[in-house]
Amino acid sequence: MKKSKNKYFFYVITLLTFVQILLDGSLINIACALMVFSSTALTFYYIMYRGVFQKYPLPCWAIISFNFSTQSGALIFQSLFFTSLITLLEEPLATFFYLAVFNSLLVLSLYIFVSSPKLNSYSTIIRNKIIFRLDVFKYPSVRQLWIMGILAILAFFYKSLSGNTIEYGDVGGKFIEGFIPFLSAPYLLLVSRFYKISLINKQLLYLYTFIIIVMGAASNSRTTIFIGLANAGLFYIFLLLSGRIKPPNITLVRAISLASIIFVLAPAMTNLATAMLVARLDRQTSTLSETITNTVDALLDTNKLKEYRDFITSSILTDYSEKYIDNEVLSRFITTKFTDITLSTESIYLPVNQEITRSFILNKIISVLPSPLLPNSFDKNEVLFISFGDTVFLADSGRIIAGMKTGSNVGSLVSMGLVSFLFLIPFFVIFIIIFHSLEFVDNNSGFIVATPFCFLIYPIYLMFCGDSIAEPVMYIIRVVPQTLVVYFLVFIISRKL
Repeated sequence: MKKSKNKYFFYVITLLTFVQILLDGSLINIACALMVFSSTALTFYYIMYRGVFQKYPLPCWAIISFNFSTQSGALIFQSLFFTSLITLLEEPLATFFYLAVFNSLLVLSLYIFVSSPKLNSYSTIIRNKIIFRLDVFKYPSVRQLWIMGILAILAFFYKSLSGNTIEYGDVGGKFIEGFIPFLSAPYLLLVSRFYKISLINKQLLYLYTFIIIVMGAASNSRTTIFIGLANAGLFYIFLLLSGRIKPPNITLVRAISLASIIFVLAPAMTNLATAMLVARLDRQTSTLSETITNTVDALLDTNKLKEYRDFITSSILTDYSEKYIDNEVLSRFITTKFTDITLSTESIYLPVNQEITRSFILNKIISVLPSPLLPNSFDKNEVLFISFGDTVFLADSGRIIAGMKTGSNVGSLVSMGLVSFLFLIPFFVIFIIIFHSLEFVDNNSGFIVATPFCFLIYPIYLMFCGDSIAEPVMYIIRVVPQTLVVYFLVFIISRKL
């Protein structure tokens, strides 16, 4: 993307910062808006205006995504909804301050890597010695994309029917689980930069989307429903930011058509997301068919949807609530509230909790190892199904709801003590080295990204927005190698079919 185009984003962020000041002139809101503006300006100036994205797209995508998901996205959506940036946040100053610090360290680590030929050479070695040999830089055929999608659906059904047994020594189950990220594979057909989609493939994609919606409703997983289209949309933005594709020429007719589609679909998708939340109240005791029925019943019952939204709104000040952006679909992309929830819990600042958090993160990382390598005393059930958010809630209230509350990367670092932030730079540099090995710049066609990670643009979007700092570590240790190996096997076998 050209520098002149980047200026428009700065103009928008500047304008929305002033909008926030007009909406809420309190010192806290002004301070938060200025912190978001400063953090965003630093990120986009270095990554976009200095042209770093074009050479290091995957690491830059993860960093820009963190900024948007936690800071600039909140500024944009809250301003468009004419809502104060600090609305529904209990500790807004601490939230945006620590998010800005985390964001700045990400940018600093990227600068260190970009400026060091030695560090760049490590990525080159990994790429030449390992990545190139896995055929991941070759784009699959249309048939191969469909094979990957079908295998992903079968793997999803296997995991749903197996309950939680995959996590406990089921090596075959874990291998099958590795196909699930390929749910997004067929949606790569929507990216005209790589494929020209035929009418039959469009029709098949409609059917595929319907199947995924049913799967998501049955498992009560909103992420499953939206992952394909969300990944395709984010991948398009990824290519746009990198300069691989040009911004479309939007005529008035196209703009009106697009606005009409959004006007029709947005409320429907929002209602579906809310209906799934209603059905989630009974998912512990409901079968798959009952979950689908409960979701459909709630979707068709506008009074029930309204009652649920009113209940959430009335309980915000007195009970745990993740509500921040006033739209269930958009809220999947903005994670600011999770950091606020964590930082508003008094127990995370207690010295005794530092050791608890360190132990939690260490156990989470160890849990990705195969069960035979773990001591008999290590309980994967306890480790894998308790989130950092659960741990914080337990320390604060003495009660625990396993797997129900989401923590925060930034919150986990604050809980371990501010000195923990100093260890972020070497970790971030290692992360950048690994992710840069999954891409290279071709003189003829620009950068090329390892194909399986084109399917994982949405998970990478949330890379640093997870439950704790353990999640990006686990991603590098397990998800990256697993995805590469599974893709290689599928690519090689399906090519011969």
